[in-house]
Amino acid sequence: MRKLKIWKRHTLSPSTREELETWTEVLLALIAVALLYATLTAQAARAAEFPSDVGAPTLFFQSSSGSFAAAAPLETEVRISVAGVVARVRVAQRFHNTGTSYAEAVYVLPLPDDAAVDRLSMKIGERVIEGEIHERQSAERIYGEARAAGQRASLVRQTSANLFTTAVANIGPGEHIDVTIEYLQTARYDAGEFSLRVPMTSTPRYGASDTPEGRATAGSAVLPEGAPAIRAMMASPGNATLHEAYVHAALAPGMPLEWLGSRSHELRSIREQGPAWTAAGGGRTSVSAAAAASGAAVGELVQPPPAELYVLDTVAPRVPMDRDLVIAWRPVVGVAPAIAALTETVGETTYALLMILPPAAAHTSSLQPREQIFVIDSSGSMGGQSILQAKAALKNALGRLRGGDLFNIVDFDSTTTTLYSAPQAFTGTTHAQALAFIERLVADGGTEIGQAIAVALAQPATPGYLRQVIFITDGAVAAETSVFDEIRGSLRDSRLFTIGIGSAPNSYFMRKAAQFGRGTYTHIGDVADVGEKMTRLFAKLERVALRDVLVDWRQAVELYPHEIPDVYAGEPLVLAASFPARPDRPLIATAFGQAAGVPWRQTVGGSLSELPGIAALWARRKIEQLIDSRITGVDEALIRKLVIETALEHHLVSPYTSLVAVDKTPTRSDQAALERRRVENTMPAGAQWQAAFPQTATPGPLLRWLGAMALLAAAALLAATHRNLRRMPI
Repeated sequence: MRKLKIWKRHTLSPSTREELETWTEVLLALIAVALLYATLTAQAARAAEFPSDVGAPTLFFQSSSGSFAAAAPLETEVRISVAGVVARVRVAQRFHNTGTSYAEAVYVLPLPDDAAVDRLSMKIGERVIEGEIHERQSAERIYGEARAAGQRASLVRQTSANLFTTAVANIGPGEHIDVTIEYLQTARYDAGEFSLRVPMTSTPRYGASDTPEGRATAGSAVLPEGAPAIRAMMASPGNATLHEAYVHAALAPGMPLEWLGSRSHELRSIREQGPAWTAAGGGRTSVSAAAAASGAAVGELVQPPPAELYVLDTVAPRVPMDRDLVIAWRPVVGVAPAIAALTETVGETTYALLMILPPAAAHTSSLQPREQIFVIDSSGSMGGQSILQAKAALKNALGRLRGGDLFNIVDFDSTTTTLYSAPQAFTGTTHAQALAFIERLVADGGTEIGQAIAVALAQPATPGYLRQVIFITDGAVAAETSVFDEIRGSLRDSRLFTIGIGSAPNSYFMRKAAQFGRGTYTHIGDVADVGEKMTRLFAKLERVALRDVLVDWRQAVELYPHEIPDVYAGEPLVLAASFPARPDRPLIATAFGQAAGVPWRQTVGGSLSELPGIAALWARRKIEQLIDSRITGVDEALIRKLVIETALEHHLVSPYTSLVAVDKTPTRSDQAALERRRVENTMPAGAQWQAAFPQTATPGPLLRWLGAMALLAAAALLAATHRNLRRMPI
């Protein structure tokens, strides 16, 4: 005690105290570095334990004990049936548990943005359990209770307009469960060709969702999946996951075809005489030697003889799910209908889908000078083939400008840059400057689309010029609603045209951005497609669109969409309506519009053709109209109420309703553990994302937390020591 008192009375010189502080800081810094080194060494050791012979398609997961186990590949079968312009698609997926404990598989399923998802079934052995539609919270509660009770269960819920989460609980060791989802969609018609797009994978979205359903997904008490978890289940850079699918399509287009094939995968065309056809070998159509010889290379269209039924099958047993599946067919010249009317009567209500194709003469050439603002996405998700496609498309567009046209380029990633402060005249000099600007673009950074839209639409407009904004992007953004709101609020007299880039773009964003921008949407999936697709787009840009379109359809009680968009050359006017059932009354509708100030009118009429599924497609369009009303400020509670009523009546998955299937027989005991496994999508073909790091299945997060806590403790000790030294007398 006496020594301690003597030490307290001892004084330190300023230089001695400063030296003591310095050595204390150095000592604490060395301790922190040692702790960090130990953390990284432990993480590297755990990473070394990860199996080195991982090959696609294999999913590895880590248990609570830190050991690794392999899950069998996700098996997928896609079957498409097309009648007229309506397709029913069945996606059957097998979840196989090769582990030693019970598993819950969670998978993000990309679907068409206009899909009417109306069926879920779960097959266990020979038993098939059909899904039931419920309000979202109720469906999640049913699934959660079944999962806790050890019952096999499946849930399908909507995460965003074109992303759905599939969950399958209590898959026993060595067991597989087949989950089948069915949906309806309509084929797109453009420039004389029908096409059907079936998403196979998806590009991770930048940012967090700004919709109520997106926030509800993140905050779910039963199956919480925030933005990081959703992105983890979507394709990620460096993963070895390569899912494959068997594809079979049967088309009854109701007209002879000139061309038929796939623009994305290698499929074989088979013709069948007459409406009846025979399937063999698990549904695979039997093929004669002559028919088998009619296979086509990827991206080519085959020319079958006229037949009432056309069949497409994969040439290889299975195809990689690394891009959207695109099937296209072109009617024989002169037989493409000017009108197509399909109906379905349910009870006392008839639901109708009407497609009107205005004659080419209605779209005269435009003589008005143009002012084109090109917006190009150079964010990290555009790495690889996507940025090459985008650059090629932009160069192609510049080459189509005429003397007297004005233009500018807006480039964006995390920030936005413009070529000029205001649009400039297109000359040899400005063309060369633009090409040099394009060559310098590199794909990296975030995807701040909203800022780029604001900058593009705020460009000073030139009186007398037709303002056209051409947006080139993959649409990999989660906060879509705020971007649509920006487009609607800032558009004025401009027209926005979107060009989707890559093998798996966000088609919902592309289509809706064009809708709110009163333009149209084009997709370029390969550099080889740039010339053809840009020619089609500029055929629309260089011709007068039909504006201020109205439809007089006196039978219709509910008609969607409420506001009919501009109709461009080669595109039809598509409407969905419901009215009291009157089978003896023919369809009569009149469309009105303006083409360069000249009034346009077209009356169509004919008998109605009954087809199952039209009611569901009508309901899907009504739900979309209700969701769009968020942009105009309609109360969310009213939207929710009307969407739930419509979705429950027509058995559809929506932002507020989900499908759930439960096997009533328990399979897992209360004592058995249940492990969740997230199944990744396949990385889109040609993608090479920047500023992203591969995920490793190690206890890295825990070790990083321990390291951070040690550093904080060291900092606190340093601060305390510093204060004590300051208090010591000099």
